[in-house]
This record gives sequence, C-alpha cells and structure tokens, in this order.
Amino acid sequence: TDLYDKSNALLYCDDCDRMFHQKCHFVPVTVLPRGKWSCLVCQSVRNMTTKKATPASSKGRGKRKGAASADGESQTKTGGEEWSSIVKNVDMIFRSPPVPAAKVWENKWEFAVRRLKALEWSTELTKRLKQASSTQGTNYRQAYTALSTLTTIKRNRNHHFASGRTPSQEVAQTLVKLYGARLNWREMCFGLDSIRRATNDKWHFL
Repeated sequence: TDLYDKSNALLYCDDCDRMFHQKCHFVPVTVLPRGKWSCLVCQSVRNMTTKKATPASSKGRGKRKGAASADGESQTKTGGEEWSSIVKNVDMIFRSPPVPAAKVWENKWEFAVRRLKALEWSTELTKRLKQASSTQGTNYRQAYTALSTLTTIKRNRNHHFASGRTPSQEVAQTLVKLYGARLNWREMCFGLDSIRRATNDKWHFL
C-alpha cells in the first residue's frame, strides 16, 4: 500500500484546531476546497446557532404549515436544551487523542446533525464533484483540440517537430495539460470508488 495518497490530503479547519484527512472527515471531501474551509462540527454549531437566533416571526415564512428545514427539524427533535449541552461540550469531541468522557456527546452530536450530514453528502456528490469533473473534462477537450491543430497540418508538424529537434515547448505544455486533466479525473474516480467500498461504519451512518 502506498504511504502517500494524493486524494487524501490533510485539511485544517479554519474555525477550530481540528484536522481531518479528506476521507476521514464526517462527509468525505472529494475535491480539495479553495479558500476558507470549515469542518462539519463547526458547520453544525454555526447552523444551529443561526437557526436559534432567527426571529420567530421570520421562521417558516413562505413555507407550508408544519414544514421544517433539515437542520430545523433536527433541532426540534433533539431539543433546544440538549443541543445547548452539546455545544457546551463541543470543544472536547472528536479530538486526538480521544477523550473518553466525550463519547456520549459525540453520539448525541452524530444524531443531532444527521440531516445536515445528509445535505452535505448531497452537495459534495451532486455539486462539488460534478463541477470538478466537468472542469477536468473541459481542460482535456481544449488540450486535445490544441494538440490536433498542432499535429494534423503538415506545416505545423514541420514547425513543431523539425528534424533533429525535440517537440516544441508549446506541444510539451499541451501534452502536460492533456494528461494532467486525464490523471486528475482518474484520481477523482478512484477516490470516489474507495469511499464507496469503505467498510468503516462511519461511511454507512446514514
């Protein structure tokens, strides 16, 4: 087994001091984020706190009677007081080395954010991964078209592959872009498949 996995980089949360490998996060991060990134623990605290601070008059506006958002329903079922207790103990959950006393709060947190986790799974697979895959496909098509232009016309071939010379820098850069996009797309597929085949219980929590 390779010690280095390019598709399993270490991510550092910008809102707390927790670190996760891409595949070890509560919802595996299939595409490396650009800019600020928050772990699911910080997202849940921010989501629930914002929901609790929303004025009652604005809650449910434009919704059918009895309708509830994913995180709103979770908070209702969990109970405001219980969630407040979870937030008070959130600093000691999911730490390395583990804190034995935090296990009960970790289980309560897992149950409280199950709908938020499902929403994050949907976003990761249907938006982020799809967009990244589309970008690599575009890069591949552009590089393939450019390479065809450089090699199909005799005058271009004579210019870029002159006798006794290595291919021009333009051809080399095009090949790097072509196979780079192909490699990135391949690694995304392997990374997704490794998540699918994972046997750890955390991947099947939903």
